[in-house]
Amino acid sequence: MEQKIIEHRKSQRYLLEDFGEITLSDNSEEAFGCYIYNVSVGGIMVYVNHDFKVGDRFRLVFKVANKSFDKECILRNIRNFTHNQKYILQIGKSLNVSYRANVEFKEPLSSSEIDYINMNH
Repeated sequence: MEQKIIEHRKSQRYLLEDFGEITLSDNSEEAFGCYIYNVSVGGIMVYVNHDFKVGDRFRLVFKVANKSFDKECILRNIRNFTHNQKYILQIGKSLNVSYRANVEFKEPLSSSEIDYINMNH
């Protein structure tokens, strides 16, 4: 019997592959880098080394060409990379990350912001 794949995404994803900076929202001023894999109107997928919990809030700053984006975010899902996935990311992209995180923007990107990202990344 053929299984149907259920698509839960609300918006199209766009490959971005760039770096950003996360600042935790708990007044700690703790900041660390992240690798952005893709972006959509409503959120972003990042690779991180920080062990977040679902529901954590933070600020994400990233730049595309000459424009900076500063977004308040909520963590919706986080998964560990397997040993092999980590190894491939280290060899192929020189990334030392442990987690893949799905993040929701508190305020969605506008269509003009998405267009800008697509035209300039």
